[in-house]
Amino acid sequence: MGNWCCRSSLETLLKCSLGNNYAANRFLKALPAAYYDQQLFDHLQPCLFNVGDNLFGRDARSKNVFFLKTGLVSMIMEAADGVNVEVGLVGHEGVVGAVEALTGLPLVCSAQVQLAGSGWRLPTEVFQRAHKSNGALQDVLLRYQHFFGAQSSYNTFCNRRHTSEQRLNRGC
Repeated sequence: MGNWCCRSSLETLLKCSLGNNYAANRFLKALPAAYYDQQLFDHLQPCLFNVGDNLFGRDARSKNVFFLKTGLVSMIMEAADGVNVEVGLVGHEGVVGAVEALTGLPLVCSAQVQLAGSGWRLPTEVFQRAHKSNGALQDVLLRYQHFFGAQSSYNTFCNRRHTSEQRLNRGC
């Protein structure tokens, strides 16, 4: 696992640079203002994400949920022949590992940093408690998962329907 977690003096530097500018992550920004003073935000820990870091692996249990301020994380599935396929991409608009944290089921894909950045991590148990007690978080997560599923469906459709050149032009 990469060194995505903040440590010692680096943690102090990150807290100063990231602060509590949670609005930089659109998922967190979508929560009502009153929610910013509740248990969820007190537990967010600043993190740096380096290219190649694995936030979690396939078949593991999610220990944290991640909110990016900057950077990109690929959701990657591995085929039986060992070939990896990116099935989703998460940036500052979303959250990594939320549904897996809530279900407690083994992860079906891994999450790997593709573009370095920064953000926050939240222990799974804190996210689970907040989800149970807050309808606003439930609504935002449901809307986000709908968006993520639609994005994945659209990409699958385009990959089947259009040539590589057309897909690179986003002509689909």
